[in-house]
Amino acid sequence: MTKFRTKALVPGIALGALLPLLAACQTTSCTGDARYDDYWCARSNLNNGVYQQQTNQLQSIASHRQYQAANAQANMYDEKANLSARQAELNRLRAALAQRQQQLSSARANNGTAEQISRLEADVAALRAQVETLMQTQ
Repeated sequence: MTKFRTKALVPGIALGALLPLLAACQTTSCTGDARYDDYWCARSNLNNGVYQQQTNQLQSIASHRQYQAANAQANMYDEKANLSARQAELNRLRAALAQRQQQLSSARANNGTAEQISRLEADVAALRAQVETLMQTQ
C-alpha cells in the first residue's frame, strides 16, 4: 500500500515544481500588445483595462489627426482663395498699367501738356511699383 502512495505523490510533486516555472513563463511573455500576449496576459490586461487604455489613446490620436487634416484642408482653401484674389488684383493692375502707358504714349505723340504727361508718368510709376510689390508677395 505504501507503493501506491509514492506513485501518486511523484506526479503531484513534479506538477508542483513545474507550476512556478509555468507561471514565470506566463508573466514574462506579457507585452501589452493583444496580438502577441498569451491567454493569461490578455485576460489580465483586459481586466486591468490596459487594452481599453490603448484603444482610447489610439482613438484620441486618430481624432487629432482628423482635426489636423481638416484644418490643413481649410487652410489650403483659404490660401487658394487668397492667391486667386491676389492674381485678380495683379491682372487689374497690369491692365490699368497698360492703359496708362498707352495714354502716356498718346499724350507724348500728340504733344500733350507737360502737366498731363507728368501726371501720366507718375501714374505709370505708381502702377509699376504696385505690380512689382504684388509680384514679390506671391
